[in-house]
Amino acid sequence: DSSEYGATANTSLTDGYTKMTIEAWLKPESLSDIGCFLSRWVAGTGTASFICKVGADGKPAIWIAHDTAGNYHEIISTSTALLTGAWQHVAIVYDGTQGNNDDRGIVYINGLAVATTVEATFPTALQSVSTTIIQVGRYSTANYFDGKVDEVRIWNTARTAGQIAGNYNKALSGSEKGLV
Repeated sequence: DSSEYGATANTSLTDGYTKMTIEAWLKPESLSDIGCFLSRWVAGTGTASFICKVGADGKPAIWIAHDTAGNYHEIISTSTALLTGAWQHVAIVYDGTQGNNDDRGIVYINGLAVATTVEATFPTALQSVSTTIIQVGRYSTANYFDGKVDEVRIWNTARTAGQIAGNYNKALSGSEKGLV
């Protein structure tokens, strides 16, 4: 259902991260302009640390804030779109420690890296924002993901291509190094 979501209590999770990997199994039922499957935002404002979304074209992306005024940079799949009605695994890797801006982000679908564009000069660390919540299935009070989201994983590391391909289809114990 496109109006269901889950949320955490206020958290400092991801504050100041210079590396992060977000993984989730997604089954889109339809595609909209900003169908958010995971976000961390400041309650009652439009300010976010990050927004993971699937656009109207079916391409997964992450927006990462570069200031507190609601301005974002984007890592987006440029070649591969998700299919509606089918389960697909999406992983988005952010690595602010990379000197080359184009190396700071990559998108994987079903364990395979897809062509990716890194917009503008990407931030070297995630913003620290106060009183934030993490939501699964929407951003703010709108922008719902129309479909199902399962097995969301947030890592405080930039997972490698081998780690993603080797583990995306496996159950985790919950005690893996870097899994938050």
